[in-house]
Amino acid sequence: MAQPLKLEDFVWTTGGFCQRNRILHDAALLVKQYPSPYEVVNLPQALQCFGLNNSLKQSSIAQLTNANLPRLAILNPASQTTIQSASITESDNESNPSPATDEQADTQQATPTHGIALILRRNDQRLLVLQPNQAEPITVSIEDFTKQITGDFLKARKAEETVADDGNTVSASNILAALGGSTIGFTTRT
Repeated sequence: MAQPLKLEDFVWTTGGFCQRNRILHDAALLVKQYPSPYEVVNLPQALQCFGLNNSLKQSSIAQLTNANLPRLAILNPASQTTIQSASITESDNESNPSPATDEQADTQQATPTHGIALILRRNDQRLLVLQPNQAEPITVSIEDFTKQITGDFLKARKAEETVADDGNTVSASNILAALGGSTIGFTTRT
């Protein structure tokens, strides 16, 4: 089933994960490589192009721990599409009929889009969440947030990083150092 996203949310998500992993992000190039329509299923492919391993999986909030955060939560679409033609009422249309503008027609026929929220931290009862167009993260109850999500979560990490059994992020260079600093597959000749 398609899960449409707004362009701004698509760019915000890729930009956020790139910034978190200290990877350059070019929004203009992203939009050229991934033209509309934007959907949740396009996010993993776009993140992979930036060198980020990622996975989009169904899960529950109870399965998320601070060790495997941040995660992007996919939110349910708004129950109703916002119609921008609020100034035109039915009685106005009857007494003074006028054709709808292209923008109004597009808004009325638009498919509801899914929202997104980046879960940064959690405790037993609350989540620290950041959404597009928010300057600061907000705290929400797990109970309220659970009602808003689809159950799909996206995580992304640098391709050379992995998650150890204890939940900590381990990079390839840390693994090599732990193995005595040798590189696999290469030998040095003198």
